[in-house]
Amino acid sequence: MERKPSRRPEVGDADDPGIVLDPAAARLLLNPQARMVLGPFFGRDVSVGEAAAELGLKPNTLLRQVQGLVTRGLLRVSVQQRRAGRPIKRYRVTHERFFVPFWATDAITLEELLMAAVEEPNRLISRSVARLSSAETSRLGYLITRRDSGRIAHDLSLDGQRCLTLEDLERPWLREGRTLYLTPERARLFVQELSGLLDRYGEKDGEAHLAFVAVAPLGVGR
Repeated sequence: MERKPSRRPEVGDADDPGIVLDPAAARLLLNPQARMVLGPFFGRDVSVGEAAAELGLKPNTLLRQVQGLVTRGLLRVSVQQRRAGRPIKRYRVTHERFFVPFWATDAITLEELLMAAVEEPNRLISRSVARLSSAETSRLGYLITRRDSGRIAHDLSLDGQRCLTLEDLERPWLREGRTLYLTPERARLFVQELSGLLDRYGEKDGEAHLAFVAVAPLGVGR
């Protein structure tokens, strides 16, 4: 794996607020939770109370996070509405697009940086699945079988006889991965269809679910 260059490359003007040079700010932008908090402040001026209602967080909890984002130069007070007592502050991102150069992060290698991006979603998925399945812990296990397609699958099972199905689950979830053999054209089509499926279910109607999708060539043949 290629390591970082010993000297920093020239990436635009260092004073450009869109280029994040502060490692602490870079860590925030690469953190899914921090990006979620930033979401309501893109393209509009929003108060902490309005953003908290949108995100389903307590205003005081969000205020602490917002103050940290302001300190790191990612948010700014864009409007102060005067009123009796304390004015209402509205916040907005300091730039509508942020660029985090690889060399400005804490990662030693590009692989380390990419692994950090998938660590948090995987941890959240594992925590949620464990919480949903906790009542069945004493019976739950993995069933390893060979499918008709030849794929060796590992699926959760309660009795070692059959895999858990959607009908068995009060709260449905899915965590599955497999190797697909695709031409470049079919791989592009597959990625487009997955992206479209995420967009199709992207409306905020119901409780939050994490859908984490990753597709990448393995660089190996059959």
